[in-house]
Amino acid sequence: MAVVDMVLKQRERTAIYIGVIVLGLSISITGATPIGSNTYIIRTSYIVNGGSGQLPLEVFSHNLHLVPSLPGFQERVSAKLYVDSREVNFSIGIDEEGNEYPFVSLSYAGRLNITLVQRVVVYPASARGFFKTADNLPWPLRPEDELPRNGFWRCNGTKINLPYLENVSKTLSMQSASPIEYAEKIVSWLKNRGVKYDNSFGGVVCPSRFLEQASGACGDYASFIAALFKIRGVKSYVFYALVYDAKALVTSNSTNYSFVTRGAYPHMFTVIDIDGKRVPIDATANTGDPIKGASAVALDNVVILYKVMNRDPNDYLILYAPNNDAKVSLIVEIIQANTSTPMLDTEILLGLLAIALVLISKRWDTVEED
Repeated sequence: MAVVDMVLKQRERTAIYIGVIVLGLSISITGATPIGSNTYIIRTSYIVNGGSGQLPLEVFSHNLHLVPSLPGFQERVSAKLYVDSREVNFSIGIDEEGNEYPFVSLSYAGRLNITLVQRVVVYPASARGFFKTADNLPWPLRPEDELPRNGFWRCNGTKINLPYLENVSKTLSMQSASPIEYAEKIVSWLKNRGVKYDNSFGGVVCPSRFLEQASGACGDYASFIAALFKIRGVKSYVFYALVYDAKALVTSNSTNYSFVTRGAYPHMFTVIDIDGKRVPIDATANTGDPIKGASAVALDNVVILYKVMNRDPNDYLILYAPNNDAKVSLIVEIIQANTSTPMLDTEILLGLLAIALVLISKRWDTVEED
C-alpha cells in the first residue's frame, strides 16, 4: 500500500511539474520576438523657420511616416509626437497607398519643430516570414494590377516610350515560366543592356527615362521593375526603407530646403504580391541574388518605412512647407537600442522555473519522509 501511495504521489508530482512548465512557456512565449532581433529608435524632426499659417496635411502624410508593423518582419512598439519639445496626442491617418501617419492640426508663426520618435523591433533575417522567395510561384490567373495612369509611370523619354516598355515586358514574360524567372530576366536584361548603378541621392526617374539614360539609383531600378510587372498584370509596389549604419550621413540642401539622414542609408526595392505571397526584388542591394539575396531577406538592419503602389514616388521625397517664405528641414536619425529580447527573458524564466521545481521536489521528499 505504501508503494502504491508513493507511485501515485510521484504521478501527481510529475503532472504538476508538466503543468508548471507549460504555464511558464505559455506566459513567456506570448508576444515574444526571436533571438537576435534589433531594436531601433527612429527620430524624425520637421523644422520650419520663417513664415506662418496652417501646417498642410502633406507634412504629416508625406514627410512624417509611422513605421508599419509587418508580421514576421518588424513591429512598431511605440510612437510619440512632440511639438516644440512638448508631447502631444495625435490621430492616425492612412493615405491612399495604405501608409499610416500621425496628424494634429497646427498653426504657427515664425518657427516650429515637430518631432516623431518611434521604437521599432526588426526581426533577424533568419526568423522572418513576411516575404517569400519560392521558385514555383505561379503567374496570377487574371490581371491584378495595371500601370497607374499618371505622368510618372507612363512617361515617355526622347527615344524610349511606353510602347517600348510594353514590348520589353511582353518579350521577357514570354520567355519566363514564372514571375520569379521573369524578375531574374529583367535584372539580367538591364545588366546586359549596360545599365549602370549610380549611387546618388535625389528624386526617382520615371521608368522610360531611367532606361534611356542607362543609369540610376535604387529607386530608379525599383520603379522600373515594378512598372514591368504592372504591365504584365502582376500586383507590385516599391518599398522605401532605411538600412542602418551607425556611420552613415546623407545630406541634400537647397536655398529653402535641407534633408539629413543620420545612422542609415535610404533604400528602395520592388515587391510583387501574388495570392498574398510577397516576394522582394532588389537589383541594387543584395548578396548576389536579387531575390533570395535581397536586402529585405538577407540583411538584419533594414527598417521599412512606407510603400508606393500607384503614386509618383517623388511625392514622398518632397519637403512640404506652409508657404514660400519658410525654410524647411527634415532630419531623420536612427540609432540602435538593443536590449535583451523576450526570448532571452524566456530562457531566464525557464531557468528560474527549473530551480523552483527542484526546491519543491526536495520539500515534498522531506514531507514524505516525515
